[in-house]
Amino acid sequence: MRIASIAASFAVVVLSTPALAQFASEQDRRAALEHYRAGQEFMSAEQFEKAAESFEKAIDMDPLLTLAHYGLGQAYMNLKRYASAIQAFSGCRGAFATLHSLQERDRVAVERQRDDEIRELKESVRRIRSGQMKMSQLNADKIESHITALESQRSSIGGLFQSPPEVSLALGSAYFRNQSLDDAEREWV
Repeated sequence: MRIASIAASFAVVVLSTPALAQFASEQDRRAALEHYRAGQEFMSAEQFEKAAESFEKAIDMDPLLTLAHYGLGQAYMNLKRYASAIQAFSGCRGAFATLHSLQERDRVAVERQRDDEIRELKESVRRIRSGQMKMSQLNADKIESHITALESQRSSIGGLFQSPPEVSLALGSAYFRNQSLDDAEREWV
């Protein structure tokens, strides 16, 4: 039962993740960080409504700025707006999932490029060894050692997304304060 609910939660996060998600432009990222810093200042001054507004502006500028989502959730917790905190912490988890997806997508492209290079080098070695290409056997040996080095650089692809523990803890706390005990327990376990 617990695995089914975790799988369902993961499916919701993955399905809500935009397929063509991208990083914010450098200009938007800088502006988002300024809003985030302002939100942090408002949090320190216990001006939670203003903090929430600043964090929302940061998220508008850079939807993948996980710190802004988390800060928004904290502001809502302090305002005792627990349903809104749940949405903010869920948004934080979603941003982390999107970042993970982007990382995996880029890693796949790098691996594809590396595989193409290895395939081409292996074909060159085959042509050298068969005499179709005029190069010394020493060059073929060097190419083979380069192939070995490239193959050792392969990374693991397809790792499952795992929400950061602090996000699950915060989300569980928001569910608990919102009287959603089963959801709180799911996040805390």
